[in-house]
Amino acid sequence: MRRQDDIQIRTFKERDLAAIRNLIDETVNACYSDDYCAEAMQFFKEWHDSQKILNHAKEGYTIILEKNNQVIGTGTIIGTEVVRVFVSPVFQKHGCGRLIMNELEEKAVSKGIKVIKLDASMPSKKFYDSLGYVTLEKTFLELESSKRLDYYKMEKTLNANPVIIRRADENDLDVLISIIRNSFHDVAKRYELTIENCPKYVAFYTKNRLISDFERGMRYYILQEDHKFCGCAALEKAKPDVCYLERLAVLPEHRKKGYGKMLVTHILKQAYRLGAKRVELAMISKERKLKSWYKKFGFAQKRTKKFDHLPFIVAFLYKDL
Repeated sequence: MRRQDDIQIRTFKERDLAAIRNLIDETVNACYSDDYCAEAMQFFKEWHDSQKILNHAKEGYTIILEKNNQVIGTGTIIGTEVVRVFVSPVFQKHGCGRLIMNELEEKAVSKGIKVIKLDASMPSKKFYDSLGYVTLEKTFLELESSKRLDYYKMEKTLNANPVIIRRADENDLDVLISIIRNSFHDVAKRYELTIENCPKYVAFYTKNRLISDFERGMRYYILQEDHKFCGCAALEKAKPDVCYLERLAVLPEHRKKGYGKMLVTHILKQAYRLGAKRVELAMISKERKLKSWYKKFGFAQKRTKKFDHLPFIVAFLYKDL
């Protein structure tokens, strides 16, 4: 399938309830009849009732896959268990299920979860096999009229990589300020930038500016290694199809480890999920080595500009997704 630039992943909102219920009914009707009797199909529909969907959303993490404002997929993780992963029949075999599972697995890793489990229906088992899930047992539920519902108990050991990237929130303000200031200190020194001659430069970032970033919807991400804070990056949706990569910062003692690459890759991935078709950034034009590094990701220079309040020329780069 051609890459879908307008597919987005977002968190569940209560207004999505009816759409999720319709999605479940549609998927069960279209995909389960070859493997299950009518009683089993009805059991699936009733099992995923509205109240259970709302409770799971409150207790865990429920996501929505959306295209053109239409809900086409959903999935939930509660503790160590993945539940209610459904993709509209029209969008199956197009990578949508994998997008959902990647998001849920990343959430589990960010919480320190090492093994996740799930119950797989008969038609979904091959999909989970392809993602590396291991079958623990095949079992069944007894239904009325001596009918049965067969399913598989499966689990997956998640990547034990001690490096994770997680979404930051307002509780991380001090951490973010420390990372940003200390990461850009050497650049400020190299260009003789001070709080007097360039107060807006990121090396002199303030908590008030950071709070303002959060208030206008900017997303910050923190990279951690064994619970040590190593770097960060920010993503701002400037237009419906354009995102800005900002505040890319890696502390000096954690450079040369590939963390900058990991952060940029993560930001590009998140921008894609938000439906962006282009990512743009601004940087000091004289930083030729950094500019060449960005070009390895596919960025190209759009233009340069001299601002009266900045003692350097700014280069604007972009990358089409």
